[in-house]
Amino acid sequence: MHNIIRRNQRGRRVGLQRRLARKATLQGNLRILAHPSHPQIRRAASRFDPLATPATLAGSTKHFHVFYAERLGHSGASVAEAVLKNCERDYQKLAEVFAQQEPLQFNIIIAPLSEQMDGTGGAYHHSCFATDLYCDVQLTPTIDPDVTNALVIAEEVEVFEAVQGRGWDCGGSNGEGLSRVLAQELYPNVLENLGYSSAASWLNSRRPNLVRRTLPSDRSAVGNGCAVLFLNYLHVQLGFSCDKISQAAAPTLAGTYKALTGKKAPFAEFAALLEKKFPRGQHTDLATDNPFPINAAPALAAAEEKGGGKSKEPSSGK
Repeated sequence: MHNIIRRNQRGRRVGLQRRLARKATLQGNLRILAHPSHPQIRRAASRFDPLATPATLAGSTKHFHVFYAERLGHSGASVAEAVLKNCERDYQKLAEVFAQQEPLQFNIIIAPLSEQMDGTGGAYHHSCFATDLYCDVQLTPTIDPDVTNALVIAEEVEVFEAVQGRGWDCGGSNGEGLSRVLAQELYPNVLENLGYSSAASWLNSRRPNLVRRTLPSDRSAVGNGCAVLFLNYLHVQLGFSCDKISQAAAPTLAGTYKALTGKKAPFAEFAALLEKKFPRGQHTDLATDNPFPINAAPALAAAEEKGGGKSKEPSSGK
């Protein structure tokens, strides 16, 4: 019986991976986490992409094969070892957040996506369903494997979103926002310290209502800024846990809010709260995507009364 179960599990795993591969091929749109100073990341069609070729397999785990571009040398091998150490722990956290039961298999390809190898080259995969994750590396001014680990989370989340298939769009502002917020949750301040934050872009704009609608792009700083602010508002200001937010998937952030609270039209209250701390028309150099809590006590108390308070979040291990 045990062997039959194992064969069935392998069959389900292979079946899911084949479905993901077909969907990735059909979708075929590059999905990017871009640094503000490097908005365009090169795309190549071969497997693996030329910028990562030749690549060396550093090791494998239950859900991952981890490769590094040979041009990264011993430093690349060191980062790959750190990724191997954390990838299964991080996978389990994301699987819990999304309530994902079927196992997924990923290739992590650590590549020099930034000219200075300083971690600002971001990460990408070729579609929301694509499980080959290309992630930059920080070797200068110091080696920091957690930059790659955080970028892996951001791309991995987008595959979880696609498999869930209930509204998070990895190619849209809501799904891109969630990928950034969960990367920050598991690796606090790692990407923000490199300048990946986008909240200020929305605060310094006309502040369009991108809660009611989702921009069909993952490269809009204003769209991503609104999304990360609203998701952090749900998480920190209103006290909803990451798993409740992630599982309250909807095509818009307003839909996610309604699924969590039963209420409609959250934008006015959200925008008014930010107006208190960041008055419209006054430029801000806010370097974080999470300025919350703002006048927190009443909002948190209301959330707890509705049973939406925070559940215990996994620590980042840092």
